[in-house]
Amino acid sequence: MATTTVPETQPSFIDTFQRLRLGPYLFVLAVAIIDYFIIGPAQFVNGLTIGAIYALVAIGYTMVYGIIELINFAHGDVFMVGAFTSMYVLTNVLGQDGPIDEPAVLAVVLFVDFAVTMLLLGILGTAIERFAYRPLRHAPRLAPLITAIGVSFILQNVIQILFGPSPVNTPQLISPTAHVNVFGLEVGVVNIFTIVVAVSLMIALQLFVSRTRIGRAMTKPWIISVTSAPTICAPSSSPVLASNTVFTSPSGSPIAIALPLPMKGNFPTFTSCPASRARASVSPTEATCGRQ
Repeated sequence: MATTTVPETQPSFIDTFQRLRLGPYLFVLAVAIIDYFIIGPAQFVNGLTIGAIYALVAIGYTMVYGIIELINFAHGDVFMVGAFTSMYVLTNVLGQDGPIDEPAVLAVVLFVDFAVTMLLLGILGTAIERFAYRPLRHAPRLAPLITAIGVSFILQNVIQILFGPSPVNTPQLISPTAHVNVFGLEVGVVNIFTIVVAVSLMIALQLFVSRTRIGRAMTKPWIISVTSAPTICAPSSSPVLASNTVFTSPSGSPIAIALPLPMKGNFPTFTSCPASRARASVSPTEATCGRQ
């Protein structure tokens, strides 16, 4: 009996482009090139520096909302507390009040300052989540938002009590007059340091989220756990989930009761499947049923 082998087709350029999702990156690159020629090299570097700081703040907002769907109005104030904490460590603990010329000494001072500040801010964030947000996890959506505004006011007033309402000067560890020639453009060492640190932290966070077990658990799709009814999903022209289902987050806490809900995808029927061993993984575009 003769067999016919179908040759594999090579993906087209458009298919490869869509698979790699290069569109947003090319758009950002095009905008950056246009801005470079419109505002000039010096202002372009300043914009990158400020944008790198904004990007770090935005990453925090995105992570909080992506995991627990909370608009954390206190997030910016936590950054503010971090700035004052870093300033206090530099001035009162390490005794720094001006630029440091020795690279080794500068590296040690920055490492200690970063380590202490990140540790204390991690503790602060954990305390805010534990005592302010977690008790309201099953409350109406408006309650956590109001609580976040309250936490913001608390942080602002605590810092005003400790440091006063007037502006506080922070020692410049890297001299503002230090510059590096980059393709004929004098770029400040502070600008380069800010951009490099911000990009490094973004890459580290991306690797943590995509390569580690804890990171993947943070971004894992929510699970639809069936509390009863041995049949999870029934194939039909308009498949729906059983009405007796509970949406749960990766931590296992219930989120909402799901009434008949149209979903896309294939829905096999599991007869006599214990509810404790059944689950349906849900993503924005598809849903599949399976056993744990």
